[in-house]
Amino acid sequence: MLQEIINNYNDTRNKLMKEKEVIEEKIARLQKKLKKNEDKRPYIIQDVITPLAKLIKSRCGFKAYEIYGPFGISCETSIYFSNVGKDNHIAICDVETWSITLQYAYDKVGNLSHLEYWTGEMTKDYAPGTIGYLNGLNNVYKELPMDIDTIISLLRHTTRKDK
Repeated sequence: MLQEIINNYNDTRNKLMKEKEVIEEKIARLQKKLKKNEDKRPYIIQDVITPLAKLIKSRCGFKAYEIYGPFGISCETSIYFSNVGKDNHIAICDVETWSITLQYAYDKVGNLSHLEYWTGEMTKDYAPGTIGYLNGLNNVYKELPMDIDTIISLLRHTTRKDK
């Protein structure tokens, strides 16, 4: 009688241990699949900003572009275009450039809604030295138009003399 109780216990335990192994194997397979999906996920710089930069470079005939950022709380990202190729080994800050600074706007479920561009205007909402001030939260942004020619017209031109 006692042996029957012990056997029932062991049978139940062994059955549950086998089910646990099957579930753990399934979890391991799903974790591998999840890792593969994470490796495929889109990235804002490579999947949105870089194609935009290439389109502007091509349309305007620039020789090079450089992307800086995202930086700060607002994830500001700047694209600089120049007529000096990267292989000239001249720093972007030493040449004439055309640039645009962008940030990203998301909808309620986390999808990219649109891009916004810095208008060049600034507010005084955040005092000098504050986190907001240091992170560019005084910069005024507007929704970036979808038309590439309009976007090109928004590029800021900076003239610099080579050192």
